[in-house]
Amino acid sequence: MSHRFANSRNAKLLTTSRQWILLDAAGQQLEGLSQTVCRLLEGRHKPIYSQVMDVGDHVVVINSRKMVIPEKKVIWWYSGYAQGHRHVYSKDFHIFRPTECLRLQVEFKLPQKVALQERLARLHLFPGDNYPYAANISKVMEGRTTCLRL
Repeated sequence: MSHRFANSRNAKLLTTSRQWILLDAAGQQLEGLSQTVCRLLEGRHKPIYSQVMDVGDHVVVINSRKMVIPEKKVIWWYSGYAQGHRHVYSKDFHIFRPTECLRLQVEFKLPQKVALQERLARLHLFPGDNYPYAANISKVMEGRTTCLRL
């Protein structure tokens, strides 16, 4: 082993693999679920968590259509053009694009670093019960996931 990875913590980082975790969003609040998803994507639930290494897992969220969305929250974006400001209430936005509310919330909660797009690529959102990753799932989180207990 080279001197670069002589530390036991770094050696453990080399041997870890990413898990696939299934979350059911039915009946859960947007804020609590997005906080849990961020912790899983960053790998903060693992004892070998390091800020410089990306040790997060794949997260599959199903039933995002049945999530509880606050009525007064405003989602806004800017297209880059003059008078390109758009805003809509999250309840209306959730009707037409049920997975985008959670994806936007997770994107804003994750640290704005280089690994942001890599972490978001490991987030898989589905509006219903059907998902193509059934063979990959290694953990299923049951019940309310506002406090992270794995």
